[in-house]
Amino acid sequence: MGTARSAESPPQPGAREVALAGLYEAALGDAAATVRGMLDQIAEALPASLKGPLDRDGLDAAKLAAAAVAGPGPGAAGRAAGAFLEALASDDAERIVLLRGLAARLGYAAPAPGPQGTLRRTARAAVEDLLRAAGATPAPAPARAAPPAGIAREAATHSLTERAGLVLFHPYLRMLFDRLGLIEARQIRADGLPRAAALLAALAEAAPAPRLPDPLERLLLGLPDGTRPEPCPTLAPAEIALIDSLIRSVIGQWTRLGKTSPEGLRATFIRRRGLIGTDARGAPRLTVAPGPFDMLLDGLPWALGPIRLPWMPEALSVIWRNADD
Repeated sequence: MGTARSAESPPQPGAREVALAGLYEAALGDAAATVRGMLDQIAEALPASLKGPLDRDGLDAAKLAAAAVAGPGPGAAGRAAGAFLEALASDDAERIVLLRGLAARLGYAAPAPGPQGTLRRTARAAVEDLLRAAGATPAPAPARAAPPAGIAREAATHSLTERAGLVLFHPYLRMLFDRLGLIEARQIRADGLPRAAALLAALAEAAPAPRLPDPLERLLLGLPDGTRPEPCPTLAPAEIALIDSLIRSVIGQWTRLGKTSPEGLRATFIRRRGLIGTDARGAPRLTVAPGPFDMLLDGLPWALGPIRLPWMPEALSVIWRNADD
């Protein structure tokens, strides 16, 4: 009987899929499913030379960045396709070659019936519209062999974080680092950066393994692009106790959390996926994937952003929980 029930029950989406779906919905509203499916069709049709340099997270980041650029409303599919392909091929001539190759691949076989066929037709129509806008005909042509520099730029300027909820602690970070002697002249000392990164990791995980900082942790530490600090060291027991005390203090002030434990806060709010991109001025912006208890953010005693710690070169804006959620 158990086997029969399992066969009848649809598979449940994993945490990664739920987080990605939430980010697309935050960027695109009602058009999220259509635009995401269209971008998946285009990504699947890319030549191997373009897909190779990006792992799954890199490709997800590029598609999410395009969705964020497109925004909601009429024409979102075309805007998203244009932003995605411009990131992959910034040169006009290169992009036309890529567009022609995509139009050919998306049209090789008759689209399957049902939703996937509709998404494939939407993808091909968007590609052909981009070709016409570029003054080219949608005839197929061979795709170029070398990956464009645009891929590296897209991956560098749009990143996925697994710890978006660390922004909740921003009012306390300066005090935390200063108490442990990591601050000098309002900046994190260079030799203190690995330990500061370890403290951020401990806010997100009770027993973090040594690793390089998460993209959001890099922003909160003010690390310039391209720098590679030492992996986070192991914290001393006194430092771990200080982290636990800080988390309990946050829970105590955020009264709507009730008797939530430190690990409950981490699991519910801190270890949350988010997309780091830029706003219209080029400043960093974090869009946090929605969660089932986000209504509790209405009782947060401090603002989520903008965040501008003394050592951060630019303020970080935060988008978390729409007004109508």
